[in-house]
Amino acid sequence: MHLGAYEILNSLGEAARVFRGRDERGHEVAIKCLELSPPPDLSRFEREAALLRELSAVDGILPILATGRTPSGQPYVVTPLLAEGTLANRLQSGPLAVADAVVIATRLAKALGEAHRRGIVHRDVKPGAIPLAGIRQELRAL
Repeated sequence: MHLGAYEILNSLGEAARVFRGRDERGHEVAIKCLELSPPPDLSRFEREAALLRELSAVDGILPILATGRTPSGQPYVVTPLLAEGTLANRLQSGPLAVADAVVIATRLAKALGEAHRRGIVHRDVKPGAIPLAGIRQELRAL
């Protein structure tokens, strides 16, 4: 099955409709289908997604690669599939060491600071949206 340029490979979660997918170049992605009934006017969603796409190069913010609608009109969001996981994945194994929490919090503060300098308020800050890519070495060293 395809959603736009993305082939759906398999489900990643049961609670939310999140799927592992692949783009036309073979890169793995995560596709989150938002279940809203009835499908709303998505102009605000699309404006916010466009703003967040501007942050794709900011370290510490999960980039949005694409947005679209399913054939039934439900919105979906495409992000990179995080091989190194997110803060939510890490927290499943227990609490963070204080030193690791400081590293993650500092990185997050820098990312949000950059977004705010650009006039963008990130409205979906949660552990599942905080990638750990790029700081694994720093966390292991502590």
